Amino acid sequence: MIEANAQRCAGYFSPTTIPELEGGNKIYTKFPFLKKPFEKLRDLPPSPRILDIGCGRGQVLKRCKMIRHDAIVVGVDISNDLYFIKEPECSFLQVNLEEGRIPLEDNSFDLITCEHVVEHLNNFNGIFLEIRRLLRSDGIAYIEAPDLRTTWLPQAPFAKCGGINFYDDPTHIRPFTQGAFRLLAIRSGFSEFKTFQVRNWAWFLAGPYLLWRYIQSRDATHLHCAINPYLGNFVGCYLKK
Repeated sequence: MIEANAQRCAGYFSPTTIPELEGGNKIYTKFPFLKKPFEKLRDLPPSPRILDIGCGRGQVLKRCKMIRHDAIVVGVDISNDLYFIKEPECSFLQVNLEEGRIPLEDNSFDLITCEHVVEHLNNFNGIFLEIRRLLRSDGIAYIEAPDLRTTWLPQAPFAKCGGINFYDDPTHIRPFTQGAFRLLAIRSGFSEFKTFQVRNWAWFLAGPYLLWRYIQSRDATHLHCAINPYLGNFVGCYLKK
């Protein structure tokens, strides 16, 4: 595996979070119900095709592959910065999501994930439309983004990197709400959808460790994870055609 360094891991995941992300691979593989959308992986057909839009360093695709060894996984992002997963495990397409169409065939994926991407885009409506185009008739999509309530949070005390307020990340454009997700789902033509506040119970169990790591590293990403089960500071949406 490539050695982690500050330049490669700059952004939402800092170098101090790499051990937690690696440990999460084992936790979610054994207990996929602890995090959406891994809970849906067991229900997919044999050799399911999975697409992660805005795949980042590939941690979601890696965990999908560990839970479903027979899965065919594809990642899409503006730059190839995959750290956790590589060929031949994963296929990758470099795409600017602001420009609209993703060069993949219609009705070709059983599961599509798009986590913490739409809040960075002006073309968030186009992402919903692309997901509907790419999703198979019996497939399911999952979108997750920071909730509006994250704009109410203060700056993390003594933090050296990361943040807990939505605007601590300068690349964030807008937060979302369940109502906004419902409206986007309807406008994009989805026949079934379900919205909810996202609480990651794996982080609840790891709460004392995450607080200790924040005190040790001053990386507010750990604090951000620790408060999630209590605040429900993400909003999520399941979508079907």
